[in-house]
Amino acid sequence: MGIIWDGTGYGLDGKIWGGEFLVGDYKEFKRVATIRDIALPGGDMAIKDIYRIKYSILMDALGEIPNEFATTDDLQVINMMLNKNFNTVKASSIGRLFDGVASILGIKDRVSYEGQAAVLLESKALENDLFYKYEIYNDEILKIDWRPIIRDIVNDVTLGKNVDIITAAFMNTLVNSAVEIVLRLKDIYKIDRVVISGGVFQNIYLLSKLVQILRNNNFKVYYHNRVSTNDEGMALGQLAVAEKGGGILCV
Repeated sequence: MGIIWDGTGYGLDGKIWGGEFLVGDYKEFKRVATIRDIALPGGDMAIKDIYRIKYSILMDALGEIPNEFATTDDLQVINMMLNKNFNTVKASSIGRLFDGVASILGIKDRVSYEGQAAVLLESKALENDLFYKYEIYNDEILKIDWRPIIRDIVNDVTLGKNVDIITAAFMNTLVNSAVEIVLRLKDIYKIDRVVISGGVFQNIYLLSKLVQILRNNNFKVYYHNRVSTNDEGMALGQLAVAEKGGGILCV
């Protein structure tokens, strides 16, 4: 099994991936779980103007954008884009979820490079054992519904809870949801080996907790050591797949 969490990249179905659970090997694999899609108003613009993602996930989770989170003067335009699905793409990306949460917490509304908000979010984390609610549902494949997480975060922000605590609780929740998915997949596929990859796992807080809990549940866990977990590792993996003649999407 592979837990592959990254920013945005095309999946084999032509959609934008970034929060995937895969089963397979170098020759063939299939996508067996992911997260609920996140709408990106403006497409690539949302990767730098991450307040757009904040508006998107707030609208999806709450049905509205509370006034205290409206930090730019283009909110009406973005609302129109989201409501009409105009110039808006969807991505199942953990990296984009990090961006949206960072903006909700007031850490960053615009970034200079991809992943900047996630780095700042990790730096704020004050380790704790708190976590938020989430749901897992079946929509052809298993999907993590992040909307309950956003609702809990908004509630904590409104109550004035420390951002450092919220940040850690958010990442704890991602770990818990990933472990639950992997446990379900183990029952289905009888696999106890888990590979962890993707740029999101440059986050040591997230990686270390996930590895520890998976090992506590008797999984054999593999993650990057000599090659980085972002684009360098991705290129090496693509070469390995090509050498084996793989890259086939199982259905």
